Amino acid sequence: DADADAKLVVAMAGGGADAYPLMSTLLDTLTTVQQQQPTVYVLITGPFMPAHQRQDLQQRAEGLRAQNLHLHVLTSMNDTYSYLQAADLVVAMAGYNTTVEILQTGRRAILVPRRGPSAEQRTRTRLFANLGWIDTLDPDDLSIDNLAMLVKRNLQLGTNVVAPTQPNLNGRQAAAQWLFALASTPTVAGHRHAADAQDAPVTFDEPQTEIIFAEENY
Repeated sequence: DADADAKLVVAMAGGGADAYPLMSTLLDTLTTVQQQQPTVYVLITGPFMPAHQRQDLQQRAEGLRAQNLHLHVLTSMNDTYSYLQAADLVVAMAGYNTTVEILQTGRRAILVPRRGPSAEQRTRTRLFANLGWIDTLDPDDLSIDNLAMLVKRNLQLGTNVVAPTQPNLNGRQAAAQWLFALASTPTVAGHRHAADAQDAPVTFDEPQTEIIFAEENY
């Protein structure tokens, strides 16, 4: 059994088709992290990780458990959100759905974006890290030493993120309010007066100061 003060690290990566490098590297950090803090790792590979890669992780996990280390490799869970809520730290790839679920919990997270084909995930993690919402590691810098350092640092900082600003997760409501306000403004020669939509929560004629997410259907 794990120590009563053991920290729970949950790793997830959506479908998992390209999650093996992250999961494999994280698995190899456990011995180092355990020297600082009793830790339990739960790796949720996702259903689309190739079978031979999942089997490799499971076999290596058995070897670590034989050394009295605590590590579980799961294919998927019906309620991954409950694992996120229970976690002291989440390590994940930076897909939109996964990222929003993590932000909803307020848990500390290390996000590793995909290399490509687009820059979407790298842009997201860079922006969110600058806001203090997550920690991030570029995939080109993914190594046992670098990831172990981030895991140990985040476990020392505590479970919940403390940031100057918090993400607005009411995207659906905000979008509906803005569209309603826009539709309700008077028009002159077919042009709406943006100034008359002052009650709208988001405007597009000036720099936006907050990032708004929809809160459901992930």
